Amino acid sequence: MGRRFLIAAVACAILGLGLPLGASRAAGVSADIVISQVYGGGGNAGATFKNDFIELFNLGPSTVNVSGWSVQYASSTGTTWFKTDLSGWIQPGRYYLVQEAPGAGGTTNLPTPHAIGTIAMALGAGKVVLLNTNVLTTAGTVCPSGASVIDIVGYGPATTCSETSPTAATANPTAAIRKNLGAQDTDNNSSDFVIGTPTPRATADYQISVASTAPAGANVPLNTNIGVTFSEPANVTADDVRPRSGHGLRWQRDVYGDRARGAGRGPGLRRSARSDGRELRVHVHDLVATGED
Repeated sequence: MGRRFLIAAVACAILGLGLPLGASRAAGVSADIVISQVYGGGGNAGATFKNDFIELFNLGPSTVNVSGWSVQYASSTGTTWFKTDLSGWIQPGRYYLVQEAPGAGGTTNLPTPHAIGTIAMALGAGKVVLLNTNVLTTAGTVCPSGASVIDIVGYGPATTCSETSPTAATANPTAAIRKNLGAQDTDNNSSDFVIGTPTPRATADYQISVASTAPAGANVPLNTNIGVTFSEPANVTADDVRPRSGHGLRWQRDVYGDRARGAGRGPGLRRSARSDGRELRVHVHDLVATGED
């Protein structure tokens, strides 16, 4: 995955003119995100990978924000559900990997996942549902339904929740894999999936957004320290932090180093902004660096 880019719009007040803090606009809920692979044999005898996993794919034309979504699992005929919460963005043509519970066996770690859960999936049969909510499905539900359901995959022929009919059974060394590199979606699990060697992919390269600012609001007094919290840890350079254009501002690159980095301290990035009516100075400190994915 390439470097994750972001632009933080920094707030200040200049002669009574407020410069608003900005954040990336969230994309709408989209059925273009599908479950592209499910694997429940992780860590079992004969397995290569140490963990179970669920893989998502964006087969649509737009970037989708999956923050607040979840993948949920129940056994083949069960009605007790388990969930893993999701966050971030999935760009078109990219994969999003959800790591689930490990087993005692296996020799290979998964690629770096975008979400981590603790669901112990059955190796041969089960049901996986992608929802645009992180509310756990009510116990006793055989198969979730309604507008919150984005995609369903039932694997194993006796599974009681699927699109049209479930896939064939999987085993320790095999996964249910959506055809056409994840792009085939006829709403029939039986025809849309093949059983084959698990191939976990993690190429979401999702977009980072501003989660909150302190103080909040569009107008900030002069000489105010501004705290910016992003949706996840981020690499930031001098070019990434700049005021919005207009208002006659002159950008002065007054940052500690062209690629300022610091020790990992969580996703919060703190900035202080000062203006004398002519210039905006931004000092970036306490950075969190994530490196390449």
